[in-house]
Amino acid sequence: MTAPIAPGLQARLEQIALVCHEAFRAWCKTLGDTGNPPWEQVEGWRRTFTVDGVRRVLDGASPADIHDLWVRYKTADGWTRGAQKTPEAKQTPNLVAYDQLHNSDEMKKSALFASTALTLGCGIDRWSVKTLTDTDASRVNLSPVDSSVHDLVGLPAPASPTARVAPAEFTTYRITADLIYAKLETDSDIHMVLRDPNSKETMIIEAPCPACAQGSAVTAQIAQVRQIVEAQFAQAVAGTPQDLGTSPLHVTVTGVGFFDHPHGQTGCATNAIELHPLLSFAVSA
Repeated sequence: MTAPIAPGLQARLEQIALVCHEAFRAWCKTLGDTGNPPWEQVEGWRRTFTVDGVRRVLDGASPADIHDLWVRYKTADGWTRGAQKTPEAKQTPNLVAYDQLHNSDEMKKSALFASTALTLGCGIDRWSVKTLTDTDASRVNLSPVDSSVHDLVGLPAPASPTARVAPAEFTTYRITADLIYAKLETDSDIHMVLRDPNSKETMIIEAPCPACAQGSAVTAQIAQVRQIVEAQFAQAVAGTPQDLGTSPLHVTVTGVGFFDHPHGQTGCATNAIELHPLLSFAVSA
């Protein structure tokens, strides 16, 4: 019912789908519904629906969208609307549009699915700062200041930051440098590495998934950059990291300064500074 998914991304979506299904199955048990099989026994259409649903949630689908998607899959499998749920007859009273549901538990199931998918598909550590959804986001200066990888790597690193750090995390920077690496992270970010053409120092830049930055002060820019980066690095989005070290891509990017916690990231700066999120991305001549 949707376009084919690249193998690397498919595996990741299936991992998230498994947890979403098991969370849904556990929720149903609390309601007295024990008819949902474990993931390894789920029939084909339902497995496909769950993976499709996860993919759509990470693209911004709402609980209402997920319910309506479920209705389409269920109908395609031969189910019809009936007064009560009767698996033998393939009937259920819930084959209606989301806004016509009268069962609050059914609405909660869709919300549970969406929230579980987002939790697994998005990051946690200082995530509000990374996506400009924190209380200080309105104070960030979005007018870019020209800088370089070398200059940003030279900034002092804060000790175990939590809230937004001044001045770097309140500043938008513009950098022209060599892009040498790209990969899709488990938190849905597209992780890229910039290398200074002169000093050869490196730092990370990140293009978050728009669905993981809902309510951000820069939603439109995040979505636009993500679209550009996904088109540029299709192999990385499919799950295979792209190493461009021998043939770097010369780029000009803008993004908000962010200090991450060092945890062995590829290309991490010595002070762990990044541009997160990216607000513009262009390949230079």
